[in-house]
Formats: sequence, C-alpha cells, structure tokens
Amino acid sequence: MRIGILASYEGTTLQAIIDACATGVLPAQVVTVVSNNRDAEALQRARAAGVATHHLSSSTHPEPEALDAAICGVLVEHAVDIVVLAGYMKKVGSQTLARFRGRVLNTHPALLPKFGGKGMYGLHVHRAVLAAGEAKSGASVHLVNDEYDAGPVIAQFEVPVAAADTPESLAERVQERERAIVVEVLGRIADRRIRLPMGQVAERLLFLPGAGGNPTFWKPLVNLIKQPGDPVLLAWLGAGSNVRRDDIHSLDDLYRLVVDCIDRPVDLVAQSMGGVLALRAALDFPDKVRHLVLTATSGGLDMTRFGAADWRPAWRKERPSESWWADDKSNFEDRLVEINAPTLLLFGDADPISPVAVGQHLASGLRCSDLVIIKGGDHGFARDRAEEIAPHVQRHLLR
Repeated sequence: MRIGILASYEGTTLQAIIDACATGVLPAQVVTVVSNNRDAEALQRARAAGVATHHLSSSTHPEPEALDAAICGVLVEHAVDIVVLAGYMKKVGSQTLARFRGRVLNTHPALLPKFGGKGMYGLHVHRAVLAAGEAKSGASVHLVNDEYDAGPVIAQFEVPVAAADTPESLAERVQERERAIVVEVLGRIADRRIRLPMGQVAERLLFLPGAGGNPTFWKPLVNLIKQPGDPVLLAWLGAGSNVRRDDIHSLDDLYRLVVDCIDRPVDLVAQSMGGVLALRAALDFPDKVRHLVLTATSGGLDMTRFGAADWRPAWRKERPSESWWADDKSNFEDRLVEINAPTLLLFGDADPISPVAVGQHLASGLRCSDLVIIKGGDHGFARDRAEEIAPHVQRHLLR
C-alpha cells in the first residue's frame, strides 16, 4: 500500500508512520510528502527517510484551483493508494477529493463529532474540551469530505481528562494516542480488515422496493434526485415485473435479480425488506456498493426485541405462495461492522413495523452511518414524503 502524506509542521505523525513501515509493523510505504510550509520539519523527516518531498502552497500556486491540481498531480504521479492528512492545516481541494474519493484520511485530536469543525485544531481543541468540563477526550481517524471534520469516523481512542490537566498536558497524551491510532488504522486497511469505499463514482442508482415489490413506490423520489448513475427500479412478483413466478421461490432467487444489476459501481436505495437485500449486497460486493440508503427496514435484525408490529401472519394469509418473505431468517447483527459503504438510515417515528429503535440499533452497529428520523413518518413515508427526504438522500449520495 502506497501512502501519500500532507503535513504542515513537525511531522510527528508522519514519523510514526515512517517508523512503522520501516520496522514492518505497517505493510506499506510512504512514497511522497507534500507540505504547504517550505520549512516544515515534516519535509526534513521525509528527506531523511528517502521519501520524495514537495512544497506546494499559495506561494507556488497563487490560484486555489491550480494548487489543488498540483497536489492532486503529485499524488497521482506517485501512484498513491491512501492519502493521510498528518497535521495538515489547509482544506483539501475538490479535485484531490474527487480523485481520491473515500481514500483521504485525517486524524483529529478529539472524539468527533464533538470539538470538530473550522478553527478546531491544536490547542484550540484541548482548551475547548477543558472549558466544557469533559471527563474524556481522545483521537479520531475519519474520512475527509468537503466539510471540516465531517466525514465518517473510522476509529477512535478515548483519553481520560485529569483534574489537573492543562491544554498542553492533555495535548501531549492525546497526540501519543493519535499517532498510535493512525498506524493501527492504516494497518487494518492494508490487510483489508477495513475496506474503504472505492474511488469510483456509482454508475447505477438501484432502487429496491419492499416485499410488495411495486417499483412505482420509488418514482416520486427518483424524479427529485440528480445523480450521475442511471436509475434502475427493480420490481418483484406481480408488480409490473417481467420475472416469472416459476423462477422465484425464495429470497435467494430475488437476491440474484439484485446481483445481476451489480456489474458496475452502484448506489443502493431500499425500503423495508428490500433493505435486507441491500445489506447483503453491501457485504458481498464491498468494492461495488458505494452508498446505501435504507428506509423503514429491519436491516436483517431480529425485530421482536424492538417491539415491532408483526406483519408476517397477515402476509402469509394474503400471499400464501410468497410466504418465504415472511419466513426469512436473515440476521446481519454480527456483520454490520463489516459494511464500509456510507449508509443513510431514514426511519419514521410513527412506523409500527420498523420503529425508530431499529434505526438507532443499526446506526450503532454500522461504522459509517447517519440516522434521520422523519417526524410522523409511517412505513410508506419514503413514497409519500419524497420531497422531504430527497435533500437528505441527495447529500448522502454526493459524499
């Protein structure tokens, strides 16, 4: 794994990464270091280790777009796999973020989302932690997007706050853990225990209905979403589908219809039981599924403990030939942490079938997720209130 580093000052995190690579703790190689500060100690550390260095800043490229292009060009030239911001005090440009989408990491000296955002760096963070009377602080590693400290968090370590702490003493302890956590995360990426979202933009936007299988459920939302990928609305049995009933005898048979559509990078939007198929696809095709949007779904959890209304007896009575929907025993409880695709969870607080507690549990198990609760939303809110949820979905798909 080839690592590119962006750094502004001392380069202590850079040094920790270089040392871990040199000793074999981290099966990777730092191939280039870029700094906006020509006198940065980070550049000296890199040169001492034989790593290519570049000073790129507003003094070398006065126009922001030209600077962004130059930084992106250096990273591409050195065939970088992962970009790490190690004390880099500038915002990464849109061209670099687009080229290395899902592969730019930042370390932050606090437990995000607390004490993040513009102006929260260095001692400013630790002063804010102490002023707030926090009992603990820590370090976070997160994916970088176009907002300060707003990308999905990959890993965190906690550091207790002592009564006698000063901003300087707290900073020293947090920085020690910060260096350790970034090396650990990079190691987990290198051996694929963490699989980052790939850099390709989704070429297909795949909509999965619930058990009813009606593709028109998603049409109001499809008409409101601006997305590069081609929209595909799957249909199940007897709902405008050209699938023959004789071909479908189980959820596995329906899953093959989904798999047939994942021949390129995709975003998956799913409702209710369609969410079970979407999560299965995200687990089976981590290099193809870019984003998940799950609405009013069980997410493959045992719903009995959440007080959910049981829809299965009525389904078996009304559709005895399709009772396999109700008999499904999918359970992804122990595998949620394996899902790398950023996931948007949309749940209505008036939905007895998929209560908010299910969404909260899924959010706690998924590594990169956001939960949005729709006030007064029932089980069909994704169709009936498409205008309300469309902005959430649009923002998520552009992450």
